[in-house]
Amino acid sequence: MKLSQQNLETMNKYYEHTNTGDFRGAVQYLTDDVIYRIPGNPDIIPYSGDWKGKDRVLQVFDAFNNSFGLVDMTETVTVSGENEIMSFNDEIFVSRTSRQPWRVGVVHHMQFRDGLISSLNNYTDMTPAIQALAGRTAISIPMLPIDPIEGIEQCSDSIAEVVIDEYYSKFPDVGSLLEDQAEALSPGDNRKFRFSGRWKGKAEVLQMLKLFVDSFIIDSSTVTGKLVNNGTVATSLILKGETKATKKPIEMKAVDLFQLNQDGKIGRISSFFDASDLL
Repeated sequence: MKLSQQNLETMNKYYEHTNTGDFRGAVQYLTDDVIYRIPGNPDIIPYSGDWKGKDRVLQVFDAFNNSFGLVDMTETVTVSGENEIMSFNDEIFVSRTSRQPWRVGVVHHMQFRDGLISSLNNYTDMTPAIQALAGRTAISIPMLPIDPIEGIEQCSDSIAEVVIDEYYSKFPDVGSLLEDQAEALSPGDNRKFRFSGRWKGKAEVLQMLKLFVDSFIIDSSTVTGKLVNNGTVATSLILKGETKATKKPIEMKAVDLFQLNQDGKIGRISSFFDASDLL
């Protein structure tokens, strides 16, 4: 199911305003009780956290705009339902004080009500922003490839959904579900999370999943949402447990993007974690 025409128009108008820095114009496309989330530790990044209501969102827009300017945003993949969309983007910003640029992959998870945006949850690694604010050269986070996987639109949604349900039930023993040339992407600083980076080929993807398992003890993994379009599946999750190294408790939000080929094999996995409070 695709995003309704009314919601699509709302999203496009919202982006038209935010992409030119007109945040006061953008808030007209938000509900009065909107919830807007930016990951990160508020003690380090003042605009991180959950912001509720138009007035509070406008404050965080102003704070962010005073710190950074948007250089470019490219939408690489979208997966949607009638009143919900996950937009996977390649974004470049520059610090207004240090003039240091930073580039990062971002997921915008939008939900709509009555033709307006009622929630917007951002999933990204804020490490490059912290580095740019400090005047240091920011790490460049791997981007989602824009080119589609051959045959992706020939995989039915019903098959894709069954395969992804099986992926979560078998995780991390998912080798039988991957095509030989599968690739995985987990945007982030791999000096902090060893599973971050781009991984190519089934063996490397399985290695990445093992590194993730070796990083955390996950007591529960709950899929809170699922969107399916033309062999592409986006899921939102909440992971609870603790880090293996420090035993620090975690309640981590995440988004997984799966792209399946015509044979129903997973060709690409992209995982975004809201885990900045662990850094």
